[in-house]
Order: sequence, then C-alpha cells, then structure tokens
Amino acid sequence: FFINDSASNVNGTVTVTFTVDTVKPAVSFIAPTPNQYFATAAVNFNVSIVEANLNTALIDVGGINYTLVNQSGNWGYTNGSMPDGNYTVKVFVNDSAGNVNSSALNITVDTTNPRVTITSPSSGNTSSSVINFNATVVEINPHLGRVQVTPDGQGAVNYTLSNNSGNWGYTNGSVPDNRYTAQFFLNDSA
Repeated sequence: FFINDSASNVNGTVTVTFTVDTVKPAVSFIAPTPNQYFATAAVNFNVSIVEANLNTALIDVGGINYTLVNQSGNWGYTNGSMPDGNYTVKVFVNDSAGNVNSSALNITVDTTNPRVTITSPSSGNTSSSVINFNATVVEINPHLGRVQVTPDGQGAVNYTLSNNSGNWGYTNGSVPDNRYTAQFFLNDSA
C-alpha cells in the first residue's frame, strides 16, 4: 500500500501476504477397512490426508480424541488396548484457512474365542445310522462352523455346519458301522 498526504509525503512500503484457500482437506482411511474385525486389542489406524496447509488432524476412537502423527505422508495412531466391542472411528482434519473435512468407518474388536457346547451326538453307542451333529455356540460374531468326523482307522471328513440362531448343526443320514470321533470348530469374524 502506498499512501501520500497533502504535502506529498509517502509512507514506507507496507505489504501483506495472504492465501485464499476454499478447498477442504482430502481425507481417507488407508487402514483399517470399513467393517473390519480385529482379534487383537491393538489396532493401527492409518489415514491419507492431502492438504498443503494442514492445521489439525484428530481421530475419535470410542468417543476419545487422539492427535494423528505424520508418518512419512500418512497420518497414524495406534490404540494398544481396545476392549471388545463395535466402534465408529472418525477422523477430523482442518486446514489453516478453517476448511474442515472428516471420514468415518466402523470396526469390531473381538478377542474372545467362541464357546462351543456339543449337544449331539452324545458319547456312547447308537443303533441309528442317522447322526445329528449339533452344538450350541455363544459368540457375538459367528462366522463359519464345521464338524470334523474321523472314523477309526480312516481319514477325517469335514462337514459344514449351518447356523440356526446359535444352534449349529449337520445331519448325516448314512453313517456306516464304526467308532467315530467328532470335533467341532467355529470361527468368529475376527
């Protein structure tokens, strides 16, 4: 700016530098992915942020805000002690011009093994060649179930269990005479 008075006196040069920034920061999750399950209490969060004038980058995990740390262009935070549960994770970023953006996703932490109780067959002898393989399962996030049936002196055979509201089962309608061992396996989503 140059200003002069009536006597033609001119002020010294006064300058101001400013930046117009109407673009909000770009933010997206690198990890975890939406609806990802974790079998561990330690979860790493990595975020891509594209912004030349970044001011603040926060992550909200379970209602608690943490500051993201720049790790060679990707921004991250590790929570080493997340209790089992479902979480909405949100990232908030703003630039020095006040433009704001956010991104969110859901994750589940499940460190508890499924609890399986065999309901049939029972130990002992049976005269029927129709065998129901059934188990009740206590698990918040059940995924896949199978029963492994091993006849004495032969190799094991796996059968997929179907889930009926926590009761997992398979019926074999023609089991030949022999002694068998049945082992139930259930995986959760984590």
